Amino acid sequence: MNKERFNKYYKNESEFIYTVSKEHLYNLKELISILNDNYKNNKCLGIDNLSNDIFQWTLSESLVLKSYALLEKTMIKLCRLCETLLEIDLGVEDLYGKGIVRSATYLEKVIGFDNVKSNKWNEIKQWGRIRNLIIHNGGEVDNTEVNKIKTTVYVDEDIFGNFISIDYRDVLSFIDVLESYLEYLFSLEPKSDKK
Repeated sequence: MNKERFNKYYKNESEFIYTVSKEHLYNLKELISILNDNYKNNKCLGIDNLSNDIFQWTLSESLVLKSYALLEKTMIKLCRLCETLLEIDLGVEDLYGKGIVRSATYLEKVIGFDNVKSNKWNEIKQWGRIRNLIIHNGGEVDNTEVNKIKTTVYVDEDIFGNFISIDYRDVLSFIDVLESYLEYLFSLEPKSDKK
């Protein structure tokens, strides 16, 4: 595909992927706003605080998982778009690794994007740790990880163990990180020698 045609298709298709992702994140923020209002109203009405808190924690964890999955899917779509437009035989699935790290490696090494892992990357990796703790450990944090995780979310430490305690503000903070990163990611273009 010639450079001019690539640029046209890449711009249109990548803008579509980015716009859909932004819309999903916006909808999650709106949902959190509604849920947070309900949470505050329930507290004011004296509705069982423990049930209210457990609901918020559980839902917040789900929203983190949903947001992280959106990032993974968006990065894979961008990889596949570039693979198709550049007519590359090597797909993102052909690389070693998993998830966003594999996609970032593909975009840098195969497609030729510069600095995919800058701008918010460390924060995203931290949220990846939190995601993995939710999925694989039920939110329980090993003693060796507590201080690392506490820089991002509250860790409830008691005799039963250390557990991540995420609230709606944490989820909004994570979504802000994702929005910033995706804006940065979609501002990048492949090096001209890859086109």
